[in-house]
Amino acid sequence: MSALNTGQGIVYFQGHGSTNTLGVGPDLLYHIDFDTLTNENTSSIWYGVSCYISRFTC
Repeated sequence: MSALNTGQGIVYFQGHGSTNTLGVGPDLLYHIDFDTLTNENTSSIWYGVSCYISRFTC
């Protein structure tokens, strides 16, 4: 999450996804985790290869 807060231009995600989580290695990111981002002026464009990734708004 700290890397996303610095303002990544394009984020490529390939992994496991569900309606509420993204699998990142052994960890999970929940859709509510993205509410903690403080990158309001440096939003990212995401390209994802995963199931259900369209639910996430970053």
